[in-house]
Amino acid sequence: MDMTNMPEVPPDFRPGDESAGLELVDVVLWVAKRREEGKPLSPELAEMFNAFAKRGGTDEVSLRELDRRWSFLRDLPEPNGPLPDNIEAQVERWEEERIQAIAALSDSAPVNNG
Repeated sequence: MDMTNMPEVPPDFRPGDESAGLELVDVVLWVAKRREEGKPLSPELAEMFNAFAKRGGTDEVSLRELDRRWSFLRDLPEPNGPLPDNIEAQVERWEEERIQAIAALSDSAPVNNG
């Protein structure tokens, strides 16, 4: 199995106000939007954005680019036999959680009396 594109460290999920990285992303996106709209920026923000632009990269959000990025998944081998018991049990737990989450969404959906 090719694990080339898998992160070495599992993701750490936390609220945006507890993550300096997410706060920084918010600022950079805000600056990018202002630049795109032709609105004025302070020299400090423009300098920060230019520094990031030189080091970073962008991806377009399109079906073609999604296919390019994730097409390696098509080439992963199919399991050749039953899944190990611990994996099968985890998949079942995830499915139960998914069903409960969907049920909770439909229970909390607003009623349209229009």
